Amino acid sequence: MPELTRANEEVRVAHITDAFSIAAISHRAWTARNLPALPLPTLPDMESQWQSSLTSPPSARHRVLVALSNGVVVGFACLIPISESIDEVSELLIDPDLTRRGHGSRLINAIADTSPSEVAGLSIWSDLPALDTFLESAGWGKSDRTRTLESQDLTLTQHRWVTSLRDSPSESDGS
Repeated sequence: MPELTRANEEVRVAHITDAFSIAAISHRAWTARNLPALPLPTLPDMESQWQSSLTSPPSARHRVLVALSNGVVVGFACLIPISESIDEVSELLIDPDLTRRGHGSRLINAIADTSPSEVAGLSIWSDLPALDTFLESAGWGKSDRTRTLESQDLTLTQHRWVTSLRDSPSESDGS
């Protein structure tokens, strides 16, 4: 995949050396949500899991993209093929201290530019309304599908968002 660059900011496929940064962003993002009933793995455990994921993805179409600013990983997105024409964005996270600086937009654009699929889906937690606003402004649409994860002390609901990654035939041929 070519690197997509804007000044000192870029999006590229993650390298094994990004495992710690990805784990740290994930850990900070989940910690910032202040969900004490949700046990988080330790940062070293998360880094180990990311190292495994980056070195042995289940298929060539599974990939992790990272957003960099001045050479530092500031966010990431994970793509999983669901079918020949659908990719699932299983994770889209930006360092909580670096949101609203265009990093999410660059990742969303890189997903559209590099995915061979026609459609992408993403499920986001309902307690993150700013992400709803962001996805809507980026052209994603909220579907009727939801998923609820419940434990004794916690209930979290995800809402499904989808977008077309390709122009429809009538748009692309000028009709």
